Amino acid sequence: MRVSERPLRLATIDGYAVEGGFDHGDAPATCYSAAIQLGHIEGPKSEENLFTQLGPVISLVPEIGLDGIALTVEWARLEPRVDQVNEAAYETYAEALRHARSLGLFCSVVLVDSAWPSWLGPEAWLLPWTFERLTTHARRVRERLDGLVDNVVPFAHAEELVRGGFNDGSRPPWRRRATADGAAARDQLERLVRRCADDNVLGPLARRRIRELPVTGPASALATTLASVRGVDDIHLRSLVRGSGPTASAAGMVAWREERWQVVLGDDVREALA
Repeated sequence: MRVSERPLRLATIDGYAVEGGFDHGDAPATCYSAAIQLGHIEGPKSEENLFTQLGPVISLVPEIGLDGIALTVEWARLEPRVDQVNEAAYETYAEALRHARSLGLFCSVVLVDSAWPSWLGPEAWLLPWTFERLTTHARRVRERLDGLVDNVVPFAHAEELVRGGFNDGSRPPWRRRATADGAAARDQLERLVRRCADDNVLGPLARRRIRELPVTGPASALATTLASVRGVDDIHLRSLVRGSGPTASAAGMVAWREERWQVVLGDDVREALA
């Protein structure tokens, strides 16, 4: 099957899990910060400080045989306090995207994966003012990364934010069986996605039809699943780097070994992904 006839296959890069430099000291604080400080969960770590080394891991994507990347530009890093914009962080992300495009890779940007700035509060998706804050952030991302992004995904997996936050208590705001609030949060998330799609700046790039798949299990099962996916534009394969902390993926396609980044997939998995 030609690439044009199937969904694009993109390696996800979940910044919060892999970049390092969150939720400690003066580092950008996220919605997980309070739980980490109280010792309820372990925060993310990155001994390799991947935020400054995005280029080397992105360089391995063509070797895997994928079409591009789905890079989460972490909101807490880009706007650590309300309207305090970190231009240096924007430039680091821009440099990574320029490198990806130089390799001929498709570049998708995710606005919210699993973490958001602590100043939004743990109940962010219930608060009416979050609507305008997210819209402002989305426009900033679009304007500052202009020409480097092929599409923008408002939320990598909005339903998991609702289910984990208001049903099983596995992520902020750590609620259980809060059915009514969960429904309200779902409504607001859907409104935010529609707002991005209708926006004059973001609309042409807004992407809604995605499916996320883990790169785990037998290669034959992965190949069968990939071949059966229909009705989406992009498949987000989680994840390029496994990462650590509460949002880490189950597996990574590349890892730091022998003092360098290397592809760690078996030949059968590479064949299934290509």
